[in-house]
Amino acid sequence: MNKKASMQLGINAIVVLIIALAILGLAMSFITNLFKSGEGELKELLNKEQLKVHADSNDPFVFDPSEIVVKAKKEIKVVVVVFNELNEKAEVSLELDRCIDDDGDPVTGIGLVSFEQDIESGEEGGFKVKFVAGDVDSGSYICKVNAILDPTTGDDLILSQQMFIDITR
Repeated sequence: MNKKASMQLGINAIVVLIIALAILGLAMSFITNLFKSGEGELKELLNKEQLKVHADSNDPFVFDPSEIVVKAKKEIKVVVVVFNELNEKAEVSLELDRCIDDDGDPVTGIGLVSFEQDIESGEEGGFKVKFVAGDVDSGSYICKVNAILDPTTGDDLILSQQMFIDITR
């Protein structure tokens, strides 16, 4: 091989490497921005005017809608409203306790994603929540969701609510 051809091959390799690094940088930037925008959308607190349902001392834990339909391997967004009936501000978080099928057997593959937030005493707070259905068989499931109110002093208060989740294919 002559020297000019080998020099040209080296230059081409360097150019390809620079282009590949530029594309990788752009892809990483795009993915980072995508996650940041999704986090902002999920973390944004709901003000009372945006809430279609309201929680109070008689009904301190409410879903909108109360029954959801989601395709397997997909997600659905739900609004959850929690009323703080404690005598002080509490940090409130949500968790999916468990889901069962028609036979009462536990089901895995259904998840809940949300941020925690502080709710003042005697106030309600709205959560944007994503229910995520993994590779779950079609069917109707009963799921128990807990709202955990963690005050700065004293014991946690756990509110529980059940809901239907219908999985389709």
